[in-house]
Amino acid sequence: MTDTILYTAIACLFLIGLSNLLVKIFERIESARTSLIYVSLFSKLVFLSGYTLVVKDYLENKILYATTILFAIIYATINLILKLLKNEKL
Repeated sequence: MTDTILYTAIACLFLIGLSNLLVKIFERIESARTSLIYVSLFSKLVFLSGYTLVVKDYLENKILYATTILFAIIYATINLILKLLKNEKL
């Protein structure tokens, strides 16, 4: 169970960090306003697909892992949209 929590925490931290990094990158580019959301979702999908394939044998509770990752993706995407709306970039 601790392995599942550890691997889930690593994935969630990466997702949130990646979203924050993409916001900082795209704040400097004025022409890429709405594409930021799609690039962010695509990069999360690519990372999580590879990461899940690597750690799937070590996960004891796959439902906990999947549920937490889903909430992390939803949180990161809503956070990204709110930051863009706050900065009037969207």
